[in-house]
Amino acid sequence: NNDRINMRGIGRFTNNRSSEGGVAIYVDGAYTSSTTAGNLSTIFIDRTEVLRGPQGTLYGRNSVGGAINFISKRPTDELAGEIRLGVANYEKYDVEGSVSGPITDNLRYRFVGSWSDQREGYFTNLSGTSEGGRGEQWVAEGQLEGDLLDGKLEWWAKAQFIEWRNFGRGPG
Repeated sequence: NNDRINMRGIGRFTNNRSSEGGVAIYVDGAYTSSTTAGNLSTIFIDRTEVLRGPQGTLYGRNSVGGAINFISKRPTDELAGEIRLGVANYEKYDVEGSVSGPITDNLRYRFVGSWSDQREGYFTNLSGTSEGGRGEQWVAEGQLEGDLLDGKLEWWAKAQFIEWRNFGRGPG
């Protein structure tokens, strides 16, 4: 819920985003100071690598406590798709979907989307407002991956858009 993470007692003990903690966080090998990538659904993430620290030799700065690397799912060589629907307590609804496949022999794509809405909170405060977990978020992602020079050169591009309307919940 807070934008901080700790490993082995080392980390960031404030939500101030200009203060970086002792755990290095990477998304597909690129450094970030935010934990929001860990809040994504498994429809976006292939795996999560957690390395306890110190990891300064491999991951450089801010890795005294360790390092976390979130690895995205990549485009596939064959046409594939997935749809997930969810309904839960507190009027929570989830819709997720992905489609991936080849465009040509050397070009592949992946499009993923997720929408989540929780209308009732876990508790009601003294003013009568329902709070705790309420909010709406959506994530959309597009990827292109290709090969050049008979597979000797590979390239990959990813664009992701995230919006949280979270009423004080999470990192939004």
